[in-house]
Amino acid sequence: NWVEGQKTGFFIDQRENRDLLRRYTVGKNVLNTFSYSGGFSMYALSSPAKLVHSVDSSKKAAEWAIRNAELNQVSGSHTFFTEDVFDHLKASDKFYDVIILDPPAFAKHLSSVDKATIGYRNLNTEGFKRIAPGGILFTFSCSQVIDKSLFRKIVFQAAAQSGRNVRILHQLSQGPDHPISIYHPEGEYLKGLVLLVD
Repeated sequence: NWVEGQKTGFFIDQRENRDLLRRYTVGKNVLNTFSYSGGFSMYALSSPAKLVHSVDSSKKAAEWAIRNAELNQVSGSHTFFTEDVFDHLKASDKFYDVIILDPPAFAKHLSSVDKATIGYRNLNTEGFKRIAPGGILFTFSCSQVIDKSLFRKIVFQAAAQSGRNVRILHQLSQGPDHPISIYHPEGEYLKGLVLLVD
């Protein structure tokens, strides 16, 4: 939605990463957090996943995601929760085979890095708690001031805090239509990890 949506509405920088997700969601129970209009959810449902739960606090996002599921004829396998993601994760007693953590930027300025680090660590810790053994976690940061090295350390801290054995399967970035100038490494704003969680 060009008028009411966020930025361009549908984040095309995640296109290749959504396509990768499809490989891991066949017949699986999937949780997509900060789901917005359901980009990752629709790719998972098309694999097809057994079920997909989408969570976002935006009522507009809920309307768009539900409509997207209808247009893709996958409504029966999709449930949307209009809730705060942290509250949903803490209250849930459900375990998922695949979880996507794709929050908005927690830090837009260098002064916010410390606070954002805590936010990303807490989010990933909650995600690790809800993953079934042998599950897959897709986790992202689109904060430009959180570089790849720092993001990986944050996820390591979350893994250690949750007591889970975690291995990296893929290291992700934005798609090739968002090229990174070699003279401006900060242009690699999107960082992602695909993790196998035992």
